[in-house]
Amino acid sequence: MKILYFLQWWWKKLDTWQKLWMVASFSFGAGLANDGPYKMYLISVLPAFVLLSVIKWACWDGVKNAWLEYNKEQEHLISIMKNKGS
Repeated sequence: MKILYFLQWWWKKLDTWQKLWMVASFSFGAGLANDGPYKMYLISVLPAFVLLSVIKWACWDGVKNAWLEYNKEQEHLISIMKNKGS
């Protein structure tokens, strides 16, 4: 019973992208082990998630980092202007 509490605690600590990787990997494995009509759907989940992760990494993460750097520079310029005015 204690292992179930641990697993619940551990699952809550994971980020959303980590949970999605686990679900995608599980569905890929289930697709490999399955001979039913949904085999291709289950197998295609992991490559689709990998593609989305690469797009996120290539586009969104770069924009996010640039935005944070821009805000940091703006705050620095504002603090310099405030110090000159004093």
